[in-house]
Amino acid sequence: MTQFRKVMLSAITGITLFTVYALQRDYPIAPMHTGSMTSGGETTRYEEPFPAVVEVVQFSPDCEADVPIAILLGKAKESVLVSIFSFSSEEIASHLAEVLRRVPGVEMKVLVDSTQSSRYLLEEGLRDMGAEVQWDKSSGYHHNKVIIVDHQLVLTGSMNFSKNGQCRNRENYLILNSEKLADIYEERFRYLWETYGKEEVIDPPKNGVVEGVFDE
Repeated sequence: MTQFRKVMLSAITGITLFTVYALQRDYPIAPMHTGSMTSGGETTRYEEPFPAVVEVVQFSPDCEADVPIAILLGKAKESVLVSIFSFSSEEIASHLAEVLRRVPGVEMKVLVDSTQSSRYLLEEGLRDMGAEVQWDKSSGYHHNKVIIVDHQLVLTGSMNFSKNGQCRNRENYLILNSEKLADIYEERFRYLWETYGKEEVIDPPKNGVVEGVFDE
């Protein structure tokens, strides 16, 4: 990590408070609470404003954009939930694999769009190490970019877990510390997991086997 990166992380981490607002909408969106899930309706989950701590603000292109993700995953002790459109980053796969090595029995669920991700990294890598992996094959894209750690920390933004997402595209993400926010995101994740996730592989791996990613 560069000295500049260290200074920036030190300057940002844990010092900024902001208020998260769930804005009321006049049209239905995907269900986010138990009532709408069980009834089949699609309603917004309305929330009163609540505080959250901004731990990281990250922009790309930046080929070290995975470093704050490694730090985030290094805090995991109970659970890691990943909801992502495109997953082909060996670096981020390695960071997730390290959690599986470090925390035996950790709950790790990875939900990805079926059209955009490396089967090798997810099927022959993380799943074989103990992660649960499911593919969203429904119509429309699974376009989330979210990680939820230990019911407390939330990463969300626009960056896919890919070389283009890190090194080429103009992207962003935040890492937020809020049990309330994590609860909302986790409820949504588990709904998507149960509703859209499928275990079977559709196509053979598009990316070849990369030596060393999951080595001890």
